[in-house]
Amino acid sequence: MPDESISSELIGLLLVSLLLFGASLGASGTIPTGNAAAAVSLETQESQTGTVRVIVTPKSPQSNVLSRQMPGIDIRHEFGDRFSAEVSTNQIPYLKTLADVEESGKLDLHAIPHLETSSFNRECGNKICDMDEIKNCPRDCGAFRIRTCTPTRQIGYNVEQSGGGNPEDGRGINVAILDTGAQKEHLDIKTNIKMCVDTTGIGVRNGCEDQDSVGHGTHTAGIIGANGGADGEGMFGIAPAANLLIVKSCVSKQCYADDLAEGINYAASRGANIIFIPAGSIKEETLVSENIKKYPQILFVASAGNSGPGAGTIQYPAALPEVVAVAASGPDGRGAWFSSRGRDDRSSEFVSEGEIELTAGGLNIESLNTDGCYSFLSGTSNSAATVAGLAAKIWAISDGDADGISDANSARRYLLRQAKDITISDGGGSRAGFDPATGYGNANDP
Repeated sequence: MPDESISSELIGLLLVSLLLFGASLGASGTIPTGNAAAAVSLETQESQTGTVRVIVTPKSPQSNVLSRQMPGIDIRHEFGDRFSAEVSTNQIPYLKTLADVEESGKLDLHAIPHLETSSFNRECGNKICDMDEIKNCPRDCGAFRIRTCTPTRQIGYNVEQSGGGNPEDGRGINVAILDTGAQKEHLDIKTNIKMCVDTTGIGVRNGCEDQDSVGHGTHTAGIIGANGGADGEGMFGIAPAANLLIVKSCVSKQCYADDLAEGINYAASRGANIIFIPAGSIKEETLVSENIKKYPQILFVASAGNSGPGAGTIQYPAALPEVVAVAASGPDGRGAWFSSRGRDDRSSEFVSEGEIELTAGGLNIESLNTDGCYSFLSGTSNSAATVAGLAAKIWAISDGDADGISDANSARRYLLRQAKDITISDGGGSRAGFDPATGYGNANDP
């Protein structure tokens, strides 16, 4: 005897489909047939309403099949019993009869463009590779085969403050960078990039070209793992020997939650020890949080946000207790005015939800640019990149003689033990000991 619950569900779905199909008819009353019917209906819907990125959780196995077979649905990423997709807004009511539907939120990159640059002249023929000259004046850039420019300083103040920059630091440690991609031919990181993929389309694709207007992903990759280049004349990041796993999960200053979640899963499957996330939002994106919590063996480091100096302005996923939340400081060690603040709880081993854990240099940081040269950016994304690189540097030594095992928790404890307290009374609200503005203090390994 057939399953009555399944039969009634299918009958209900059929009735809803017929009602929606009837509502989509044109004013002429002509009924398109076959593939033409779906094409006409969806073209009309999209021209009037556009599309939206959603997370779809089917209500049953039958609903799973029907939702995936909807005409025009653009499935992007798979998450167990859920998937993300682009769908016309007019299709949402029907889709909700089959599944729980939630819009995929966006997280903002935590970067502030800085006016100061190393040498942006855009003068073709001056043998200096500036801005976009790799495309419109390639002879100045030497197709990245030769060095056409050098940094203002080979080791930035953020790297000096944290005790990094030794050419052997971070050797053998895999750091995944979920950002706007990277200029993988930059002389200072090309030999350290071991993976280059893109999750901003359907599934995971090869390639990670950084097309961001300020080269955000290239910049953070340099902070973490720039190795000075074969000639030793370039910049040195915190962990110059680390393996960089580049995952392009963000575009145009924003990152869709499902693209980040896909990036987390893919990086984990490729052996990431540390995952760096330079973006956030005030609202917690459940899909991102759930996929972070799946991997306790990985050390997650995220930027706190640039929404300070008000209290409680820290953003997710940095606000999660499973993530090292990093605020920004300047060359003088004071908390940066723009850096998001947390709250004061400390009821857990590390920090509680909504607290800042560490601080690092994030104001006017020089690093790599997509043109093969260098530029300056500010923001807590720079600070978090600094801490992610420092974690790679100390990963192998963080356990000490306790049990001989180097892991995420050992590295996190080491970072907290070594943090340099920021006690300047007017340093952006910091005070002696732990505080909501700077956490346990500036990350360093003296």
